[in-house]
Amino acid sequence: EKSDFSLYRSRSSSPKKTILERMQTLTKNAKSALQKAFSTERIYRPEREERMEGQKGLQRSKSFIRGLTNSFRKKKRKNRGSPTAEVVPQTGSNSEWNDQTNSQNTQLNVLGQLLQLNLDGSQVVELTKPPTKPYGFFVARGRVRNSKGVFVSRMRDQETQKQLAGLLDIGDEILEIDGFNVKDADIMEVNRLMSNKNTMLLTVLPYICRKDI
Repeated sequence: EKSDFSLYRSRSSSPKKTILERMQTLTKNAKSALQKAFSTERIYRPEREERMEGQKGLQRSKSFIRGLTNSFRKKKRKNRGSPTAEVVPQTGSNSEWNDQTNSQNTQLNVLGQLLQLNLDGSQVVELTKPPTKPYGFFVARGRVRNSKGVFVSRMRDQETQKQLAGLLDIGDEILEIDGFNVKDADIMEVNRLMSNKNTMLLTVLPYICRKDI
C-alpha cells in the first residue's frame, strides 16, 4: 500500500507535468509559425528587383529585335518575288536636246581665247559675241600713276566676268583694238572701234602685270 505522502506526490506532480507539456507544445507551435511566416514572407530587395527588371527589359528588347529582323526578312522575300520596273533612258532625244541647249547657251554668251603673251606682260585676246548681244564690259579713260589710257571700268554681270576670267578683268588697260593703238584715243573713238563687230582682237595689259604699281 502506498503511503499518503506518495499519493499526494503523484497527484501533485501530474498537474505540473501537464502544464510543462502544454508550455512545450505552445513553444513548438510558435516556432513553427514563425518559420512558416519567414519562409513565405517576400522580402523586398531593390537591387534584386532592378536586376530582374533589367533582365526582363533585355528579354523584351531581344524579342523586339528578333521580330524586326524576321519582318525585314519577310519583306525582302516579298520584294524578290515581286516584279521590278526597269527604267531605260532615251538617249537619242535627250542628247539631241542637250546639244541644242548647249549650242544655244554658247550663242548667248561672250567667248574669249588667249592668242599671245608678250614679254612686257601684255596679252592678245580674241573676243566673240552673239550678233544681238553686247560684249558685256564697259571702258573708260583713266590713269594709273602717271600713265593715262583706256581701262575696263566694270562688267555687265557676274556671268560675263566668269566667262572672261583670265582674259579680261576690271582694271585691265586696253592698249589696242584690232591693231589700232587706243592709248591716247578718246572714249567715243574707242566705242566706234568696238561697235558693229562680232569678233575683235584686244591687246590688254592686265592690272596684275603692271610694273608701275
